[in-house]
Amino acid sequence: GYPRGVPADYVRFRVWSVLQSLCSVLSGLLSSRAVLAGAGVGNAAATATAATLVFVVRDLAGMVCRILFVGAQSAALGRHAKSWRLVADALNDLAVLVDMLSALWPQAFLLFAVLSAAIRAPLTVAGSATRAAFAQHFAGRAHNVADITAKDSSQDTAVGIVGLLLGALLLRALEAVAHPQARAAATWLAFAALALAHLA
Repeated sequence: GYPRGVPADYVRFRVWSVLQSLCSVLSGLLSSRAVLAGAGVGNAAATATAATLVFVVRDLAGMVCRILFVGAQSAALGRHAKSWRLVADALNDLAVLVDMLSALWPQAFLLFAVLSAAIRAPLTVAGSATRAAFAQHFAGRAHNVADITAKDSSQDTAVGIVGLLLGALLLRALEAVAHPQARAAATWLAFAALALAHLA
């Protein structure tokens, strides 16, 4: 029912949301690359079992932190949706930063993995809750929450596809930088630009 089925601010919100999601996908690929390096990919001494056990501990820490966060803050999420959305986005960028640091200190990978999971725990809850609040707002008079939510998910999936393709190009471009220090500097510069754009 667009444009009558949504408030006037829907398009502006979705444009910014799409750009933000694109930055998140791209920085997420940088994060994945760093986590794999920190877990020992390319290191002959690393084992798949050891890496899997680290991820089990990381996931357990994230689940416990998520439950604690819901108990402490769930009632405030709907009342302060915009603020919590910004907090969730800042936490996302902080978690990516922690993941990227894990590649620099692989001997402390477990610590970085648990810290990253603890940081991501509130953002998962806050992100879902604020999306629900925004969908309810955009449904407005048309009472089309399910339609808004489904299309929001579909648009995010399309952004994810584009982001993965662009991310593959970004990772290949970073790998093409021959000098390791220059490659590291380019990676950190890319992360900083994506994090700033994501928060903006």
